[in-house]
Amino acid sequence: MQRRNFVAGAVAVTMVGDGQFAAAQTAEWEMLSAPDGSWRLDMPKGSQRTVVTEPDGRVRVQYGYSATAGIGLTFAIEQIAQGALDRSPAVTDALLLTTVNLMLRAIPGGRVEQQAPLVLGSARGRSFAVRIDHLQGTFAGRVYVASRALYEQMVLVRDDQRDNPIVARFLDSLRLA
Repeated sequence: MQRRNFVAGAVAVTMVGDGQFAAAQTAEWEMLSAPDGSWRLDMPKGSQRTVVTEPDGRVRVQYGYSATAGIGLTFAIEQIAQGALDRSPAVTDALLLTTVNLMLRAIPGGRVEQQAPLVLGSARGRSFAVRIDHLQGTFAGRVYVASRALYEQMVLVRDDQRDNPIVARFLDSLRLA
């Protein structure tokens, strides 16, 4: 899956450099939203949109933003079913756990600090945080299943930027219809 390759590459790129983050903290923000109104989210202006068609035909739309160095934000929407989707709690929870565990395995040298279920409106989700000692940083995120899509918010942040307001604003801004 493309997401696993993205995660490993983004960790390395985001954690290098020692730029200051005044620009990131004062960045102009914009609201991104789906054409069908199924989601909306705040991202700093200048995010890059990428569309990938997976080998099995699923479509993944991804928005990414990287501050000077030390903070990277990614929001991705992945179609997970063409037909009927079993939305039972057990199936949804298994899909969420598998997705998070695949992401965590893509982080070399990562140590899980936190992983827990969560809810956003009617969507079931899972949060996670992975400590990456050799990069002196953290990879954290939230994953949700709603309708026929998997929504992923991922943050890559150096230790000195972990409490940066840009992180909380990004993670707390997602709304699902």
